[in-house]
Amino acid sequence: MLRKKVQDLKFSKKVTHASEAAVSGSTLTRHPSIPKNFGTHKNKMNKKIVIYTIIALVILVGAFFVVSWAFANVAVKVTTTEASMDIDDVILATNKTDNINPEMIKFETIKLSEKDSAGVPLTETRKVEEQASGQVTLYNELTASQKLIVKTRLESNGKVYRLTKAVTVPAASLVNGKLVAGNVDAAVLADKPGQSYNITGPLKMSLPGLAGTNKYSKVYANLSEKLSGGFVGEVKTASKKDMDNAMAMLEQRLQESLLRKAKAETPDGFVFYDDGSFISSANNKDEIYTKANGVSFDVEAESTLVGIIIDKAALKNVLAKKKIANYAGDDITIDGLETLGFSLIGKKNLDWNNLTNISFRVTGKSKAVWNFDENLLKSKLSGAKKSGYQSVFTEFPMIERAEASVRPFWLLNFPTDVSKISIERVNSIK
Repeated sequence: MLRKKVQDLKFSKKVTHASEAAVSGSTLTRHPSIPKNFGTHKNKMNKKIVIYTIIALVILVGAFFVVSWAFANVAVKVTTTEASMDIDDVILATNKTDNINPEMIKFETIKLSEKDSAGVPLTETRKVEEQASGQVTLYNELTASQKLIVKTRLESNGKVYRLTKAVTVPAASLVNGKLVAGNVDAAVLADKPGQSYNITGPLKMSLPGLAGTNKYSKVYANLSEKLSGGFVGEVKTASKKDMDNAMAMLEQRLQESLLRKAKAETPDGFVFYDDGSFISSANNKDEIYTKANGVSFDVEAESTLVGIIIDKAALKNVLAKKKIANYAGDDITIDGLETLGFSLIGKKNLDWNNLTNISFRVTGKSKAVWNFDENLLKSKLSGAKKSGYQSVFTEFPMIERAEASVRPFWLLNFPTDVSKISIERVNSIK
């Protein structure tokens, strides 16, 4: 037993000496678990990591620049020349196409009509005597005009009607070698009240006052529609207050509708002002005694608007010449041209069916703003150096100040894509 232990001790010692020898000897003995190419493999791995890291950084930096350029944009704030305008001026205008007066601007006319109706209750009984009335067309086949005084008689089937105003019937004229009668419309009123004077055209009416002269067959009247409203008897009718209220409501409604319509239908390049219009109205209230149903009466109204529309560019230019020193036809915009005060001079005396020359006053405060070609400016700025972009604006004398904000900030040039350049106008006059 003792012998075996001694042997074990000897064996352990040898092992210890062998280990010491392995450590202290000149040759380092490799551990059996370490691969032969361990050091070489580790160096190769380190080189790959460095290469991959460099490639990743290059890709990231490249992607950063690509994304930055993709989202690059420039916001430019521009202040152009402006001038305050205190307007109170009389303007002359004409609708003649051969106008040679440089002081006059161009206008045109529009004509619109609308109808509306409202029911009026019949609350009163009244004995009435009403005369039929309406409109006829007078004709003149003579080569000289014919004057007819107020209350000139017109006759048809034994019934006499009279002119409500004096008129002059134009002379006949030659058209393509054929004599065409002159004509004019005129209002007439039955000589007596009663339903028997209510007549419907077409029919021809003579002028008894010309009987026995060569004019009798040459001057006459034609009724194309009807003369109505004649009545004698006791009827249920609307009160004057109800009828007046209904008519006022209809006319107001039609006026508002026509003015809205006129603004909406004014063509581009023209401006319409409410006061530059005339609205006439007609109604059938005289037919209340013949068309009422015993309970109510549908009063019908028709309004017609004749409106003046002004050439915008011409109005702008004439105001600019009056208000801006040394104005030489520069491209400008006058703010609020449509909202200026407008009054037509001599409006009540105008012949709205034959407008040629007019004058009007415009008033209000505004400003003139000088324009520039925004697309051209963007084109000039595209690709420009950020350090010298201000030189571009020297080509646009109407631009007083300009500031550009470039994103991302480190870009040295403006984008070449003009869609990435936005321009905002800044007012210098509030």
